[in-house]
Amino acid sequence: MQDYKNFLICNFFNQTFIQVLKSLNKANKINSSNIYKKRLRTLFSIIIITPIGFYSKFYNGPAHNWVNDSFGGTLYEIFWCLVFYFLFPKSKTWLIALLVLIITCILEFLQLWHPLFLEYLRNNFIGRTILGVSFNWFDIPYYLLGSGIGWFWLKKIEKSTTS
Repeated sequence: MQDYKNFLICNFFNQTFIQVLKSLNKANKINSSNIYKKRLRTLFSIIIITPIGFYSKFYNGPAHNWVNDSFGGTLYEIFWCLVFYFLFPKSKTWLIALLVLIITCILEFLQLWHPLFLEYLRNNFIGRTILGVSFNWFDIPYYLLGSGIGWFWLKKIEKSTTS
């Protein structure tokens, strides 16, 4: 009789454990599908924002100095928010936007420093685009605006992928 009770207890725990594992596996599938959707929408967003950002560097129309120098910083922030969200889709969107803002501000202040290795990196278009060449206090509000828009954009992606 004792063996039968032990058998029933073990069987109950076995079945419960199997059910828990099945439910975790099901949740994991949903989660991986959600991450796939986030990455797909983020990649699509990157494909949209990248040419706009590069175009802002070559724009020659009215207010071209403002578009080339200041407004481009807003697009730059949005781009990096999207890139980091693509790489880390489980991260909190506010944290990504904040870190992008902090890193970009550090890069802005690095423009005050001109060691040989940074000058070497700034000698090509991509280096100038990422590191910048001259410090400007007025770029920081555009970085703040871009991080805010980036955060909002990431929230929209997140909301559209959770059902």
